[in-house]
Amino acid sequence: MARFLITSLVLTIALNVVIRLIPGLPDRLGRWMASLAAPPPPTPGEAAGPDDRPGRPSPRARVYVPWKAMIVGSIVLTVALNLVGLLLR
Repeated sequence: MARFLITSLVLTIALNVVIRLIPGLPDRLGRWMASLAAPPPPTPGEAAGPDDRPGRPSPRARVYVPWKAMIVGSIVLTVALNLVGLLLR
């Protein structure tokens, strides 16, 4: 049981370190996630909305992500879930 907990912790830390070590990866992941959330382009013949004018920049919101707190939270949740799983066996 302890090996699953240790494996979860090691993988959580490793993934967070890899994201920080590869230059530009957080930006690429952010753009990819934004593309997933973007509305689909209008189909031919569909009326364009007021924000679809050419040359107008798309509205963007700057999001601050406290990555250190996310790592700590991820580790705490990993430990908690593994302990619950251990207790329910």
